[in-house]
Amino acid sequence: MLNIKLTAMKKITFIIIAVLMGLTLNANISVWDGSYENWDTIHEGTANDPILIENAAQLARMSQLIYCSQDPKYYKLTTDIDLDNRNWTPIGDFPYITCPEFNGYFDGDNHTIYNPSNTLFYTTFDGYIKNLTTRGSVVYREAEYYNFGLITFGAPLVENCHNYCDIIINANSWMEAGGIVGKCTSIINCSNHGKIIINANNLAYCYAGGVAGGAYSIEECYNTGDLIVEISSCNKCKIGGVSGTVSNVLSNSYNIGNIIVNCENSNAGGIVGDIYEKNNPLNDISINSCYNVGNIEATNIGGIIANTNYENITINVDNCYYINTITSINAYGTTKSDNEMKSQNFVDLLNANGDFYAMDVLNANKGYPVFQRYYSVEENDFTTKISIYPNPTNDIVNITFSNNAQCRSIDIYSIDGRLVVETFPETSPSSTINIANLTPGLYLIKVRMSHGKEFMEKIFVKK
Repeated sequence: MLNIKLTAMKKITFIIIAVLMGLTLNANISVWDGSYENWDTIHEGTANDPILIENAAQLARMSQLIYCSQDPKYYKLTTDIDLDNRNWTPIGDFPYITCPEFNGYFDGDNHTIYNPSNTLFYTTFDGYIKNLTTRGSVVYREAEYYNFGLITFGAPLVENCHNYCDIIINANSWMEAGGIVGKCTSIINCSNHGKIIINANNLAYCYAGGVAGGAYSIEECYNTGDLIVEISSCNKCKIGGVSGTVSNVLSNSYNIGNIIVNCENSNAGGIVGDIYEKNNPLNDISINSCYNVGNIEATNIGGIIANTNYENITINVDNCYYINTITSINAYGTTKSDNEMKSQNFVDLLNANGDFYAMDVLNANKGYPVFQRYYSVEENDFTTKISIYPNPTNDIVNITFSNNAQCRSIDIYSIDGRLVVETFPETSPSSTINIANLTPGLYLIKVRMSHGKEFMEKIFVKK
């Protein structure tokens, strides 16, 4: 019997592979039929009593409201939603209103929105967007300009948001684009996994990154999707694996996606293309504890950052690394071989400024380091003990909970991140799952408790 034991002040880390991020924990998905519905008005819209968005029609109703005339309110999503590729107006997008921005705080509560046809939120004036994942179809945007991110055009704060959709943009005029956000003040714990393709004939500028087009500060973000930019003529072309530009700090982030830029005078960096120098408001830029293994094709290539030609701005790059197959135009960052970047020594180097990275023991990130903060908790936060047995097993697996704990869901994933078993046990101190139909091999079992805590453990299915 495998027993997860918790002893005081000891840290137990469950390393979940990146491809599992954002997978749905709910059986019920609300499919949008094009209708709109008001939500329950019993909630005040405060931090302690947020407005609950309980279905797709209520989320769509948010796109009909003008927010700039009211105090910011708090919203919380309670279910997964399928937008069914229907024409979607971004929440807060009213072209003929002087202040069209969304003005509020939106918590996706780790739910998923499937098959969006457009960005979910227009520019957020005051507030944040958190805990949201997008999955599904290719998102195609024609004659798009200004900012684009599948979560939001722009916001003061975007946190714990993840995109798995491919994005194809035929741009017009200018563009700041990323898988998550076009431009924001701060972006934390976000990732992009879809391919991003930007096509244009003539742009005043193009700032594009896997996660963000540009941001003031970026922390713990990563990109695994390829970024392809085809522009016949562009005045400023700044492309980065994580972000096109950065204005202040970019830390503990990585890129494994390839970057291909067919644009004259393009600056493409493995982590960031260039700094954001509008009106030259900056004094120092800091990029630290990052790595890039994605291949880069562009006019000017930087293993970490491409353009560094500034007289009045100090660019500090510390503890950053890139694959030694890249020929960089500058000396920012240190080269490492493929084997070196898949070693424990490399993980230790990246963790010189904090405990952020871990070995990719399940080979889900092509063997390169992953973030270890997922499902990482101080054990004295737990009051629940979980037993998972037998392990190995060939027909059933039993899960028991102590302290009368209630389980919200139990999911089992294959080693490549596919959800193969999804259950929602009735209230009980134990649950038995039939896994006789699974092929032999290693799996991950994920248990989410009603109080929000999550447990992850490996199980082996034998013949």
